[in-house]
Amino acid sequence: MSKYSTTLRKGANQSTIKNANRSLVLEALNSYGTASRTDLARITGLTKTSITNITTELLEQGVICETDPGGGGGGGIGRNPVMLEIAQGSPLALGFSINRDFGYFSLINLKGDIVREDMLFLHDIETAEAFLDGIMALCEKQLSFAKEQKKRVIGIGIASIGPIDIRKGEIANPPNSKVLKDIPIVDRIKERFRLPVVLNNDMNASALAEKLFGCGKRLTNFVYLGVTNGIGAGVVLDKRLLMGENGFAAEVGHISIDYKGKPCPCGNVGCLERYAGIPAIEEHAREVAGGQASLLSLIPSIRWFDIVDAARKQDKVALAILDDLTGWLTAGMVAIANAYDPEVIFIGHELAVAGDFVVGELERRINERVFSKGIQKVKVQLSGFADKMYRINGPALLANEYFRGNVQI
Repeated sequence: MSKYSTTLRKGANQSTIKNANRSLVLEALNSYGTASRTDLARITGLTKTSITNITTELLEQGVICETDPGGGGGGGIGRNPVMLEIAQGSPLALGFSINRDFGYFSLINLKGDIVREDMLFLHDIETAEAFLDGIMALCEKQLSFAKEQKKRVIGIGIASIGPIDIRKGEIANPPNSKVLKDIPIVDRIKERFRLPVVLNNDMNASALAEKLFGCGKRLTNFVYLGVTNGIGAGVVLDKRLLMGENGFAAEVGHISIDYKGKPCPCGNVGCLERYAGIPAIEEHAREVAGGQASLLSLIPSIRWFDIVDAARKQDKVALAILDDLTGWLTAGMVAIANAYDPEVIFIGHELAVAGDFVVGELERRINERVFSKGIQKVKVQLSGFADKMYRINGPALLANEYFRGNVQI
């Protein structure tokens, strides 16, 4: 092994400079929707000549297109400037999101529009090989559709529940899954389709989707909080996803909120998701609803959507359960807000179904307890994709690699 550090900053050559400048242009168009060449020069700090060269290449590749809202055409005296935007007919990114119940496959263009969707149910799949066969079949189906439409697919993004090994490209050993164990998914898909493949955990991928195509486009620092069977977060700092050494930088579900609390399968005690994960909330509801005058007491096996539905009918027990949930989440998110100082915390995944009960109260409680209170208010708002983030977080991984210049067309 070399004695020389690989963590020092690297010098720039002509190729990396070109990719970095192109990324600036794409980021500007993605953030603002449309911009003239003059606008792009001002936003990016690049010369007009550089902007002309970059945009000419992107126009030739079909990544961007010209639009002339004023009908003037050339930007001369009395004419509106020709505007540029990411093209509706741009190349496509294929991706899929994996949880314990299903895999959700999407093809998107570089504007973030979904052009095709498919689903693979995992309940009846018994082996890792059967899982991979199902994945390959649906990837093949999506790629065949793109070929029929004469569209190029730039690569495949995989957003998976964790833990995953990003370096090895493997889904490691997610809890409570009989199939998803030590699957070398990146190598297998690369071998089959000969395309760039990116793997990341679903919360990191969700933060990137929020940044590229959701409500985080113009934000510099934010957190995406997703609550499902577990609790996870993706953190964007200085417009870049925070990864950490092994991709576990924001495992908010395993922040301990009670050092004498419930034991967690991760080895810690009092972990947030043991109180505020969906299964924990359902268990809590079964414990408190019995014998009370509540709609929930009539339901043999209370599920998350039952709790939210009862709350919408102003059931006092259901409202109290959501209040408890908000309290537990506050404990975890104050720690995250203190650590990362975000502008916004976005609420997504299944928690978003209860957004109207949780968002405002969570914002109020966080700002009562956060270190920066009185200086900067932390906003809490619903994700742009609400509880449907799985539709786009996989392909967003590949779109992000393209926008950063790591994948070429």
